Amino acid sequence: MLSPNFAMLLIIAALIRWPNSLCHYITTTGSSRFHVELKPRTERPTIAQFTYWVKKQCGGNLPKRDRKRRNPIEHSKDLAGRTGDAFGTDDGFGKTFELDETPFDEESVSQFDETRQTKIGKPTFYFVVDRFSRYITGLYITTETPSFKTVRQAVFNAEINKAKFLEEYGFEPGEVKWEFHGIPTTLFVDNAEFRNRKSEAAVSDLAMKVQFARRGRGDYKPHVEQLFRVFSLWFKGLSKGQQSKSLADIAAQLARKHASLNLNELYIIAIIYINYHNNHRRLKDYQYCKEMLMDDVAPIPAKLCQWGQRYRPGHTLKYDERDLYRALLPVAEVSVHQRGIYFADVGLWYNCEYVLERGLQDKLVSRNRVVKLRARYNENLVDVIFLETDDGLKPATLDVRCQAFQGLSCYEATLQRKSMARNDELAKDEEMAFALGVSQAMQRILKNAQKEKQPGVMPSTATLKDNRKLEAILNRYADINKFLAAVQLDHVQIEPNALPDKSDAKNIYDEFEEDDDA
Repeated sequence: MLSPNFAMLLIIAALIRWPNSLCHYITTTGSSRFHVELKPRTERPTIAQFTYWVKKQCGGNLPKRDRKRRNPIEHSKDLAGRTGDAFGTDDGFGKTFELDETPFDEESVSQFDETRQTKIGKPTFYFVVDRFSRYITGLYITTETPSFKTVRQAVFNAEINKAKFLEEYGFEPGEVKWEFHGIPTTLFVDNAEFRNRKSEAAVSDLAMKVQFARRGRGDYKPHVEQLFRVFSLWFKGLSKGQQSKSLADIAAQLARKHASLNLNELYIIAIIYINYHNNHRRLKDYQYCKEMLMDDVAPIPAKLCQWGQRYRPGHTLKYDERDLYRALLPVAEVSVHQRGIYFADVGLWYNCEYVLERGLQDKLVSRNRVVKLRARYNENLVDVIFLETDDGLKPATLDVRCQAFQGLSCYEATLQRKSMARNDELAKDEEMAFALGVSQAMQRILKNAQKEKQPGVMPSTATLKDNRKLEAILNRYADINKFLAAVQLDHVQIEPNALPDKSDAKNIYDEFEEDDDA
């Protein structure tokens, strides 16, 4: 039996969905625009009859009707039924790693300010979690905008041996157990950082499959998504720098006002928590397989990793740190020209001895065609890039034409080039004004010269040479005066003789004959 309130809502919904279906069951009065007078009970259907009619109109399935009215993504994420076989193929450590980032709720300060007054806002946390064991394999904290530059650092930290990493933050050997690491078979990420051409080499060289979570589907990476919430709860009630949900606190910026932790201390806190999570935390409702129950494996991430590595190994790969770092470098395309190698993404020129020796810089028959190569680079330094060749990676150094950009990052170099272009654009008006002044002065001088010019006979080549020597006399004596002034012989003064008549010009220029012959 339907309740009266639900029946009324059902009728209202039906009026919205089928406004003409009930018009002949009600009458309206003119006394009020907001009042409806129902017909007698014998002239209108009962609730049961109306429900039967609604189901008939919807094919007998009200949930099916409701599903069509909802947002498909929201329905699939929050309301749709589940098959119950999620993650059934993740049967060992390293089969699938989940990677995610989120702005942390804790406001922080600069680690370079001893007074802790320099605010830097909320840092971004990266966690890498093994789906099979819930083991945290990687951590990275940064204040940079999420990009492939930051996500590759998280992947790098997930693969390397953690001994040196822990030593950097003051932990003694054996004080923190963080043993399991490696490159997984599959890396589950957001539909962002890895969906670009920069990450192509990392995916192919590391023999790692990258899968993307669908937009709005947090349940594709439930373990790493939950980890952020669980880790954040440890700060609740202890730190005044944690952002609360109170609108008044947010408006007053209380969390930023009371911020006191820097990134180094956040790393230390996160590592201590990871030690607890990996080696001591018992997972609730862990989905055991039959073999794990028989072996009485404790639901602790480290114990699960040990069991998986012993009985189901082969899902992770180990790399040398240098090879791993080179493999994670972003990739871009460069063009080889006669005058050098052009990196279009940054707008800089480079030189490479290998490319020059192989003749790749030689001008092609078709001037519109250039050789294209793939290059690996570090976003934080533009001084050198590495070209992918048949003989391996070959370094290309910054060309002398771009030496002003030495030591800059790609972002800084791009900003510098934009700033220079903007300054050039602003200075064009002044440059144009002086350029027009030069043009006007030339026109004025040429016009005056044309007015003063008298018609004459075209001279021979010999006469032209004599005339040129006559003009050179003035330059000679001007240079002599500069020489005497430079050697401080002011008491010596050489005056040019009076110019004789041109009829005797041959004897005048005899002293220059030796110079001309030379």
